[in-house]
Amino acid sequence: MYTILRKTVAPSLVFNMDTETITMAFKMDAERNASELTSDDVIHIAAPAVITAGKYTHLIWYGIGFLGNILSAYIWNVKTMYGVCSSAHYLVAISICDILCQTLHIFYYLTMYWRLTVFITPGLCEGWGVLYTIPLYISELLVLGFIIEKLISLQNPLGSGWFKRNRRAPKEIVWTIVSVTAFCVFQAYFRRVDIKTGCSNEAFSEEFVHPVWIWVPDIFIYFVVPVSVVILNFCILHMSKRRYNLSIPRHPLHKEAHVRVRGTLKRSTVVLLRLSFFRVITLFPMSVADFLKHFDPFKRSLLPSVYSMDDVWTSERWHDYLFYSIIYYIVEIISSSRYALSVFIYVTSSVHFRRELRKLYWRIKHSLTSLFDTKISCSRTTFVSVSDLTRNDNAVYVV
Repeated sequence: MYTILRKTVAPSLVFNMDTETITMAFKMDAERNASELTSDDVIHIAAPAVITAGKYTHLIWYGIGFLGNILSAYIWNVKTMYGVCSSAHYLVAISICDILCQTLHIFYYLTMYWRLTVFITPGLCEGWGVLYTIPLYISELLVLGFIIEKLISLQNPLGSGWFKRNRRAPKEIVWTIVSVTAFCVFQAYFRRVDIKTGCSNEAFSEEFVHPVWIWVPDIFIYFVVPVSVVILNFCILHMSKRRYNLSIPRHPLHKEAHVRVRGTLKRSTVVLLRLSFFRVITLFPMSVADFLKHFDPFKRSLLPSVYSMDDVWTSERWHDYLFYSIIYYIVEIISSSRYALSVFIYVTSSVHFRRELRKLYWRIKHSLTSLFDTKISCSRTTFVSVSDLTRNDNAVYVV
């Protein structure tokens, strides 16, 4: 009560007012809050087409993503896939991270597009932000991990065989998951929830002048990692096109054998390159859009109060913010596809993935057919009576 009153009257008069004055203060505050438009109100009124597109496009991403990522995680985890792709462990982990990202994104989607109050308690909102950050960080670091591993295998193809890489990958994935989880839990101490802007995945600090624990990880994950992935991809493409000599020591017939090899890209390498390029292309624009939020022209907290759309159109700050918000929503819709469309890259780039997908399809079809035939045969089968069984030792089924 005192918190509401001190916004409208002087603090020294709060305890000296009569009941009528207090009632009037409550009414004035309620009328002001009821008539003032929030930034979400303005966006939903000014750009209904963008909001509608986001509502239904995200539903498509969810449908494709959940089914596609579950299939991807299952197929890449098949034992034969580890023999044809040493980075299959990474792809399984990335598919699981994408499932978690889409699951946690549903709460953000309901708040952003349908304006449903999902988190009432601030503690739940902060916890959601930490949980949402963990799979985001892990997936981007895993992309960098399998690109570095592929570059090492091309640089020294005889010294980093399939067996070594296949044993090293699970350890690297576990180490990444544990490290990122521990760091994000520690980072939760610096997270605060802005009541005016609602629950969002925006981390800021009011106690610290230089919140390095917030800026440094975001800059590293969303800017340094994508740029590094692009540079390493071009290095892999360059190495695959050049000719080089391989020296094989301790050859059974000679002391040393020299083999001249023309580098070519394996199918598994093509999958990794396409996947990494796709994730960078869809991640980097969203990173730039999120980074612009911290500049004064686009800060939601600095917007002036408006009570009608006429006030919005006459305000230059609101005009800039509205233009930025429309671009942000469009970029967010497109960027969210990186959690859903990876399965199409696997299908179009990997012969082994398509083969395992066809096997899975025929197994499911055969199981459903067998189950359907069994139900039909059971429904059409009747048993002979007990009296017939006593008269005839050779009991049969009548169909």
